[in-house]
Amino acid sequence: MEIIKQALFLNLCLFLTGCFYFTSPVRKMEKALKKKECHQARLAFLSIEGREDKKQLLAKKAAKVCLPISKKQAVWFYQYLSERAQKKEQRLGFKKKMAKIYFEEIKDYEAAVKIYSFLQSQDVSPLEKQKYSFRVAQAYFEMGKWLASLKQVDKMLYQTEGEKKQNVLFLKGRILLMQERYKEAEDAFTSLQRSAPDFFKENKVFLYLSFIYESRKEFHQAISKLEEFQSTSDFLMSKIKRLKIRQNNQPDGTFP
Repeated sequence: MEIIKQALFLNLCLFLTGCFYFTSPVRKMEKALKKKECHQARLAFLSIEGREDKKQLLAKKAAKVCLPISKKQAVWFYQYLSERAQKKEQRLGFKKKMAKIYFEEIKDYEAAVKIYSFLQSQDVSPLEKQKYSFRVAQAYFEMGKWLASLKQVDKMLYQTEGEKKQNVLFLKGRILLMQERYKEAEDAFTSLQRSAPDFFKENKVFLYLSFIYESRKEFHQAISKLEEFQSTSDFLMSKIKRLKIRQNNQPDGTFP
């Protein structure tokens, strides 16, 4: 009987000790999150042992709280969840959140490329693959890796249609412009004007064409392109005025 009592007492001690070690860091974490101290919340989280289901709930809460305050800490919690979530769809969902934060918020394009490339390799729909490919192309563009970006874009032009293709063609024109391949960039932009005039206007693609004409000292064309979309824009009116002054200062330049 005495042995049974000792065993029960030992089990009770172990249970209470386990509860103490679990709840104490949890309370610290909850307190830190309430104060929006994300680094302290992360340190407390690392001290929590056992109860994986509970830890994942806490990680989700922490990621949500930290996102507006400390995006890197939020990414850390999403990384944890992407490694521990039971279902593949959940793991990929957390990866998507990480990639979006890296790309749109932190502007860590290299990290974004790694995750989007990983997502591309997964068993996802063709539409999702196109989306990730475009993000990779955009990230390479932002990093100044023109060749890598152009390689992605050229591949996508044969796989996309409609508005998505317009975005891809627009990006291609901008890449070619950065490479100073003006004739090819001009072809991309004029093709966009023919196939998607609304997109061309809304995204002010005419400014890129005007820049190309100006770089070749084709001031009349540069001015004409801006005047097509002048409307009541003070910015365009001042730009047209500046171009006319430049044109007039050329040896053979005259106002149209």
